[in-house]
Amino acid sequence: MTPFQKVFLLIVVGYLTFKLVLGFVMYIITLRIEAKGKEHKTRRQALLQARREKNMELYRRQYMQLEERKRNPDYLANER
Repeated sequence: MTPFQKVFLLIVVGYLTFKLVLGFVMYIITLRIEAKGKEHKTRRQALLQARREKNMELYRRQYMQLEERKRNPDYLANER
């Protein structure tokens, strides 16, 4: 092998090693981002569920009043 071939081979091996290490680092970073995203999603879903339950309780009374008014014959006669 000529000295240029040895240098080229060394550069290629270094490039492939760098590429392999960079790929592994990106994989680890992706796993951490995914875990953080799942945690954020879980917290967000819990918050939204609590808000939904609060709103259901808040508006349940209003919906019940609406149903009572609809059942009232006088209300139906006045609406027509």
